[in-house]
Amino acid sequence: VTSDNDPYCRLERARAFAEHWGSRVVVIPGAGHINADSGLEDWPQGLKLFGALRRRASWRVSPPPERIAPIPERPLSHQA
Repeated sequence: VTSDNDPYCRLERARAFAEHWGSRVVVIPGAGHINADSGLEDWPQGLKLFGALRRRASWRVSPPPERIAPIPERPLSHQA
């Protein structure tokens, strides 16, 4: 998600990031730099975009392999 007037990341650069990451680009016109100080408040559109991202990402990420418990160490036998 980017803006067409972000002072820290030009739209062309945001598009290049998205292409490199294999992502789509969502442009919010006139939003400036999208962060906690941007004045978007609760931003329901952002929450909706985040939910869509999570749904798309969940089917792309392989679950971690099943963990196999380590073999317990046998105590050393004491020899006399």
